[in-house]
Amino acid sequence: MGPNIGCCGNRPLLCAGLSLAQDDWPREVKTKEGGIIVYEPQLESFRGDKVNARTAISIRKKDAKEPVFGVVWFSARALTNRDTRTVEFTDVKIDKVKFPHSSPSQEQELVGFLEKDVGHWQQTPMSLDRLLALTAAIEREKVEATELIPIPRKSTSRRFHLL
Repeated sequence: MGPNIGCCGNRPLLCAGLSLAQDDWPREVKTKEGGIIVYEPQLESFRGDKVNARTAISIRKKDAKEPVFGVVWFSARALTNRDTRTVEFTDVKIDKVKFPHSSPSQEQELVGFLEKDVGHWQQTPMSLDRLLALTAAIEREKVEATELIPIPRKSTSRRFHLL
């Protein structure tokens, strides 16, 4: 049986977690059942007005001795204000959660809970310049990773067999 990762309170993780801009990480969200710690989200992609990211979280129920750690993948729409050079994230969708030893039904329950309350999450603007810098760094990493992939070459040597 996997860990009990059930839903925690009515203000779920990422309450202020979509601001990839601020350096005050991790952030703790108190709930009536315990607490959730949200670690700094990691940008995975930014194309057009779509952002994909992931964040590590820990959930600790009041009666639990140890927290349970997991990962949440989410997507959002980025609203850019070029005058103030900021970005706000809207239309947040929890794409996937993963906890060690959790069943798909437990993970789906948590996704459903988070999506139900996603409209109430506090939105914190992010610097457009920081988002663009993070995007450029991700693109460089992708290029570097493809340069490291070995490409099989056809052998030019011929093998001769003695009869």
